[in-house]
Amino acid sequence: MITTVSFLLSKIDCRALLRPGRFDVEVQINVPDLKGRTDILNLYVPHIKVDTTGIDIAKIARNTIGTLHAITLIIVGVMA
Repeated sequence: MITTVSFLLSKIDCRALLRPGRFDVEVQINVPDLKGRTDILNLYVPHIKVDTTGIDIAKIARNTIGTLHAITLIIVGVMA
């Protein structure tokens, strides 16, 4: 199985990639909403090795509108 990810589909020749025998399945993952970002943060923040008692997860989630899942994880990594 080969997986590829792109945020710039307009820059890729999708017809060529999606021809039979190539990448024949396309899965779209939407940008998480407020609840999704909150859930992602609640899942990962408790596992970082710093004191997280002062971290306002709801505030971070509200201020990261349009942030993709991977970027949210980078934010958590920076907090560590």
